[in-house]
Amino acid sequence: MLQWLDIANLRGVVHGAIQGLSPLSILTGRNGCGKSTILDAALLLLAENGDLGALSRVIGRRTPRSDIGKPYLIPFGRPATIKIEGEFAASQQTLEIVCGARGPTETPRRKPAGGWSFPGVALLGIDREDANDLDKAFAAVADQGASAVLRLEELIQHAFPEVTRILTRVSEGAQRTYVSFVVPDGSFPAHLAGDGVQRLFLTACAAATLPAGVLLMEEPECYQHPANMTLLAKVLVDAVRSGTQVILTTHSIEFVDRILSASSNNAKRLLEQVTVHLVGLHAGQLSARTIQGGDAIEARKTVELELR
Repeated sequence: MLQWLDIANLRGVVHGAIQGLSPLSILTGRNGCGKSTILDAALLLLAENGDLGALSRVIGRRTPRSDIGKPYLIPFGRPATIKIEGEFAASQQTLEIVCGARGPTETPRRKPAGGWSFPGVALLGIDREDANDLDKAFAAVADQGASAVLRLEELIQHAFPEVTRILTRVSEGAQRTYVSFVVPDGSFPAHLAGDGVQRLFLTACAAATLPAGVLLMEEPECYQHPANMTLLAKVLVDAVRSGTQVILTTHSIEFVDRILSASSNNAKRLLEQVTVHLVGLHAGQLSARTIQGGDAIEARKTVELELR
């Protein structure tokens, strides 16, 4: 489990840390307070042998296509070294990325170079996913066998009863395969479904394929009907019960309520494994106040004020 992060010179964060990360960590706070930067830092630190790939993902997530290569990674566009430190499974590591005026100038460096046990890690942002993301996600579930696919189908059917099966089909000309949702009147490619359907599908796939890994999520409640928010909270709590660490951002007190409720109702009393982090950013200094799950219910008014 990722236990803490110390961040320097990443996006708008000149320096700051977040402590006490838990199996299910909820990051709240105003727009521009550094929540997404915390997810970016976690992705960069935890990505196995994929520093450059993770770096490209972080740059591309919030950089206009016409501005790729400009210094969106560092505060104020000044040359600096991004430094991310963290602890996972009782092992500490530091990642350094030297950046010039137009972006990274060197391959990211890790200290120590060896000895880090990389978990699986996935980041689900709020950007609309493309068809390849859906296909890869389902393929990872299918690799686990028919029972994993059946569980995924049951979940999707709870939210969207008209979907009877999920299949992989071959396009005309056999140029590629794609995920298809089967409904009573036929079937249609998953990438033509609504944003809420795609979002829930990707979340369920990631939760099913990251045992002992870390799932990073940006505003998972986006695009979801209130009833589906309840289902989504249950999916995330079940993932934590299965050993996945979930770190998410949200602006919704209603979604926080649903997570706390799902954690309270869980037979393993997972509420003690939930933390709410009130994130702030002042003059480039990142701060985070941590509230334990049981206390979050009592301190709901404080959390709600942060989200109103």
